[in-house]
Formats: sequence, C-alpha cells, structure tokens
Amino acid sequence: MQIGYLYIRPVEALCIRSVGPYKISAAQAWGRMLAWLDDRGLRANLTRGYGVIHDNPAANEAHLRRYDACIEIPADLPADPVCDLARCTVPGGAYVVHRHVGRHRTIGAGFSYVQRKWVPGHGLRVDPRRPYLEIYLNDPAITPATELLTDVCVPVVPIADDAVH
Repeated sequence: MQIGYLYIRPVEALCIRSVGPYKISAAQAWGRMLAWLDDRGLRANLTRGYGVIHDNPAANEAHLRRYDACIEIPADLPADPVCDLARCTVPGGAYVVHRHVGRHRTIGAGFSYVQRKWVPGHGLRVDPRRPYLEIYLNDPAITPATELLTDVCVPVVPIADDAVH
C-alpha cells in the first residue's frame, strides 16, 4: 500500500449532503450531484470530486453520520443554481493519503488501515477537528470499476502538537 503526505488547499465547492450510514449516504449524495451535473451538461468539465466524511463511525451512530458530495464551483455555472446545492469550503490542511484503485465500495478498508495502523507508527495522530476526505479522480460513468482512482485522505497533526495545545 503506497501512502504519502499531502497538504490540501481549501476548495470553494458546491455540496449535496446526505445523512445515514456512509455506504448508503455517499451513494445517495453522489447520485443527486451527478444527476444535477448531467442535467446542466457540466459533468464532462469535472476534474475531481470530493467526498467529505464529517463523523467518526466509532463515535457516531450510523443514522446520524453526515456525508457531503462536493465539486469545485465550475466557471460555467448557471447564474441561478438549484436550491438543493449548498456552497461550502472543503477544508484544507495536512493529510495522509493512500491512492485507492478499484471499486468505490471498498474504500473503507483504506481508511481503516491508514488511521489505525499507519498514522500511529509515524509520529502522527488523527486531527479530530477536520473531516476525512475522498478525492475522486475519474468518472465512474466512463472508467471501468477496476480502474477508478480515489485518494483516501486522513487529516493528521504531529503528536508533538499535543504539548502545544
């Protein structure tokens, strides 16, 4: 498993939120987002999508977990976007990143490995103030499922930061 560090810049985005177990809420949010893009002919211009995972599954009940499907605000966005989209900022900062290749439904194993096994052994801890991110790098409508690329991003801070705060 190839893992590295990435500093992600904050991204001004359009988001659709869904609440519930992540396997269901992520599919619902992306289904609505991709339909919205298709209806406006904007999907072909997309270079990446962001899945924002707000709640820790170990600490939050499944029916309360929040997931946002986000896209960078397109330059050719119609003047009056539909009301079910919200403007938001995908938070930036330091992340440990694993490039997942394959079906989206198997992404969770990458998050678990990075969080539980890799981060603690490298002088880091998960930053609870920021969400986990999925960065989708290609379109599942035109990419074979075995070739889908997703960066699985776990927010981190050095353990030494604990002494400062």
